Amino acid sequence: MSNLEQAILTLYDPSLPQHLKQQALNLTESTKADPSFYQYALQMVLDINLDHPNSLTLIFWYLQAIEDMFRKNYITYDQASRDAIHRFFVMVIDNKPSLLELHYSILNKFALLYVRAVQNDFPYIWQDAFSILIERAPRRDSYMKLLFTVLKLFNEEFAEELGYLTQEQLRRSNELKDAMRESVLSPAATLWLQTLQSENLQLIAATFQVISPYIDWIPIEITFTFIPFMIKYVSNEACQIPAINCLESVVAKRMDPKKKLEIIDQIGLIPFLQGINLDNFDMLSDVPKAVSSLIDTLGSNLIDAEVLGHIQIVLEMALKCLDSADTNISKIVIGFIGKYIHYLKSKEYQQPPVLLTDQEKNNISLICMTLIKRCQFPSDFEHVGPENSDEEDQFYKYRKELADLFKKLLQVESTKEPVVDYLISSFNDILGNIQNFTVEQLEVPLFLFFHLGESLTDLSTLLTTDTKYSFLMRAILQSNLKASNHKIILRQYFEIGVRYGTFFSRNEHKQLIENLLEPMIRNMSNQDADVSKHAIYMFSRLALKIPAAIVPYSRPVLEVILNRIKQGNIDGESEKNLYKAIGLIIGCRSNDLATQESCLESVINLLGQQITPNALLYIGEVLSGFGRKVPVEVQIKISQLAQKVVGSMLSTQLSPELHKSLVYFAQKLVETMEDDSSPYIKELISYLISNSTLDNIESVFNLITQVCQKYKTNANSTISPSITFSIVKMMITQVPKPVETISDISQQAISIRRSFVKMIEVFISKDVEFLNAEDFGDFIRYIGEIGCNIIEGSTVKVAIMILSKLIEKLGPGHAYSSDIISVGYQVSCSLLRSSLNVKSPETSQISGEIAKLHLVIMNFMKVTQKEELFIQNLRTTISQLRSDEYIELLNNCYILQNSQENERKAAFNQSQQSMKMIITGEIETNQILAKSSS
Repeated sequence: MSNLEQAILTLYDPSLPQHLKQQALNLTESTKADPSFYQYALQMVLDINLDHPNSLTLIFWYLQAIEDMFRKNYITYDQASRDAIHRFFVMVIDNKPSLLELHYSILNKFALLYVRAVQNDFPYIWQDAFSILIERAPRRDSYMKLLFTVLKLFNEEFAEELGYLTQEQLRRSNELKDAMRESVLSPAATLWLQTLQSENLQLIAATFQVISPYIDWIPIEITFTFIPFMIKYVSNEACQIPAINCLESVVAKRMDPKKKLEIIDQIGLIPFLQGINLDNFDMLSDVPKAVSSLIDTLGSNLIDAEVLGHIQIVLEMALKCLDSADTNISKIVIGFIGKYIHYLKSKEYQQPPVLLTDQEKNNISLICMTLIKRCQFPSDFEHVGPENSDEEDQFYKYRKELADLFKKLLQVESTKEPVVDYLISSFNDILGNIQNFTVEQLEVPLFLFFHLGESLTDLSTLLTTDTKYSFLMRAILQSNLKASNHKIILRQYFEIGVRYGTFFSRNEHKQLIENLLEPMIRNMSNQDADVSKHAIYMFSRLALKIPAAIVPYSRPVLEVILNRIKQGNIDGESEKNLYKAIGLIIGCRSNDLATQESCLESVINLLGQQITPNALLYIGEVLSGFGRKVPVEVQIKISQLAQKVVGSMLSTQLSPELHKSLVYFAQKLVETMEDDSSPYIKELISYLISNSTLDNIESVFNLITQVCQKYKTNANSTISPSITFSIVKMMITQVPKPVETISDISQQAISIRRSFVKMIEVFISKDVEFLNAEDFGDFIRYIGEIGCNIIEGSTVKVAIMILSKLIEKLGPGHAYSSDIISVGYQVSCSLLRSSLNVKSPETSQISGEIAKLHLVIMNFMKVTQKEELFIQNLRTTISQLRSDEYIELLNNCYILQNSQENERKAAFNQSQQSMKMIITGEIETNQILAKSSS
């Protein structure tokens, strides 16, 4: 035995240690690395003695190795190599058929190799690839199985028009299909018919499996010859599933709708389905699934084709499937029922609306009742542990599909009132006798009421007036459901309270929020971590939705929450949600000043003991609840905290987490104190910049931008030239110019430079004196470099805007005005020469900024009496460019700029007219030259 064969057997021997297997794997992989190894493997498959005890293992490995190499390299093989491979296939079929009978895995692997070759060679290189199989198939069962397997794999692997195929693969797929139709399917259909007429049930089942995916390919006349056999064997245990799948393919076949209905009637498909009792297939669960799929496809196709005559009968069958306790059966027909609901909805939107018939209204009721029944949790679900069992996960996914179907049903306007009436009736039965119902029975109407809210357009009015919806909310909140300890009841109770939170804004309802707050707060300490986390999350959602309703209970609620935080054993996300809720309640405009001061002081006392990343983050969450500048009395508390933070930070090592939290805290200081936060923000910004890296400098830019936008008077004193200069120096020395857009480094550089120029733009628009005159040189050159780098997209536009605004703002008296003009003009020329795609939205905006920059420069030159110099340079630039591209670019620029005419300053009117004359004259000249040359 060779070393290779010994290694192969080692790989498949479970008793051998892992290190030997690894050695064997190294040997086999290195052997396969030889591109010509497949030739040796082909010969070994032919030579191995099938009586050898290890023949199955060795042959399977060789076939697998060949398949790997074919998949990677077959397209590179020359004609001689491919001819040799074709001969190998024929030799196995003709001289070694027992190999195909050795094991089904060998036949499947051989068939896959055959299909790999067909994919590349049929029909141009290997015209008789299929005729070889068809001719030999009648001779023995293994040949017939090989043909069927090849056809099945061919369809699965290469002929299906899947969305992920490239255009070339799709073209090749269509070529193969056309060749199959012309030369293969007709003789193959003859073989299929012969097999169906035999008594070999195994081959008959295999035939149906092959026929099913090809039904859409073959002419309807050929399909008709198979239908009687589908009907005949649909009740045969060995063949019924593939026979049903074939019938489904017939129903789904693309054809004229009238013809389809004619076929359905002709084969008696609907009476046949009516006669099937799904309960008779308890031992064969795949059969009712196949029947359900057939019903779903039949119903969907009848609706798509607008063949509505049989819909009622099919719907009744689909509802039986939907009502199945087996979720794998029930969920199959959801697609068809959803389409039926959409059909009913479309009737209401016709002009004039078409009223639903009594039968259709009854169908709505039946669908609704079935959904309600199936939404109920199975009684054996335990609902314990942080994770669900696989069975529970599957049911939750299934129930989500049911909920989506229920919401579709509610889009039919005539559905809402009956559903609400049902819920009122259910709650009337349940809420007075909760002890007589299981938690599963209690949970279903809550679940449905929660989802009902998504279909209501004027929920606020419905909940704050005397309606059925407000009646249901009162009934739920006043019931004993709030005392439940079961997680599925608590979950729905809390979800309903938040979704319908507007209910509490009505004076008559305000006190009922106690019935929601009490169980929420109590269950924040629930021993079940999942219940505790959900209670905290829903409380934060309630505080976000209707904080004013909680304000009367601010002090006791805050006391309980802070005690819960002190207890510990709470995950970070939940703790963050609690502080966010605290901020929303404290910061609510309806809260009185004394309560705000007192509550905020309690929070600061808890968090301010040690300045940590989490403490800063949570303080920021609390401050974000105000969402505005706070009263002076509250500012005093925040200022004391800010002073402590600043003092602590300056002596602290700044970790990435602390940097992030500090920026967030600073942003909330700006938000709540505005200009009064200036002393603290100035120190924090300086500290952050000196300790920033490329990974977090953007967050500092965002903070600085916020300062400029929020401050009314103190922006200049806070953002000093020294701060900006340190940023510019960092940008020049540490942020590389991106030369491509793929790598992470380039992506980061592009993002940082974008944030930087946007910050500078805000500086200019807010009149922030951000640089001393002597520092302008390097800054302007850096902005110019960004402006020339077209791969940075929108950042280029902003850079050009900055140059334009600086020229306008600084005027002729500034020491660097000439430098700015020089850089700006060079940038515009560089961009014009880069052949901008002026039809692209992004680059058309850039071209617009170029035009505006030219106007600004020209206006500046008029003041300095150098207008002619600029005009001469502009003409030179135009003459250096391809006229057609430049004309298109400038035309586009002026379309863009003229659309913003109202926003222009009057001072540019004369310059604009001069520019137009320059450009128009140049365009006319180029057009004349172009016509002359043609």
